[in-house]
Amino acid sequence: MAQAVAAEGLTALEDRPRTGRSRRCGPDVHLAIVATVTSARPETDSQWTHRAIAHCLASTGISASQVGRILADLDLKPHLVRGWLTRPEDPDFYTKAAEVCALYLSCPAHSVVLSVDEKTAMQARSRRHPTRPARPGQAERREFEYRRHGTASIIAALDVHTGQVLVEDITRNDSATFIDFLRMLDQSIDAKLTIHLVLELCRDLWSP
Repeated sequence: MAQAVAAEGLTALEDRPRTGRSRRCGPDVHLAIVATVTSARPETDSQWTHRAIAHCLASTGISASQVGRILADLDLKPHLVRGWLTRPEDPDFYTKAAEVCALYLSCPAHSVVLSVDEKTAMQARSRRHPTRPARPGQAERREFEYRRHGTASIIAALDVHTGQVLVEDITRNDSATFIDFLRMLDQSIDAKLTIHLVLELCRDLWSP
């Protein structure tokens, strides 16, 4: 190297022409991939796939396989999700958790155990074109385009031992709506049964 620098000057430090296909994905494409998978979820799927990323960055000419190699090099796995929870310190937390787990594992006699939660502002969407089923030598094909149908909000109670679900559409997520839902549950369930409710302490559900 010293002899090359002495003979050619600083130009000796520049990259020499190489054999093989030229590199198509520069730093800008790498940065675009990172920005895409770390800023927002895809509009039509629950998580990013290599194909969805390539489609989102179609203007760069990148392929799904190239996306996969770049993500592997960066150790980015947008298809994996891990749950996490920040809870306040509660000395009785494990005692309470054990009581809830016991209800889930074994329903008390003459009782029903309901897990209650609300889901607001769900986007109602449908695909523009029907999914084509798999065929010999061809994977199932699913259209990525969709139509919007507004949003929907519901509150539901799941019987954890039978799988039955009681659902109501809601327009407001407040204590009055929650009380109306409790009345509906009381009227729908056999009066001889004791109702055990499992729900989070959401401030929206409690009256001041």
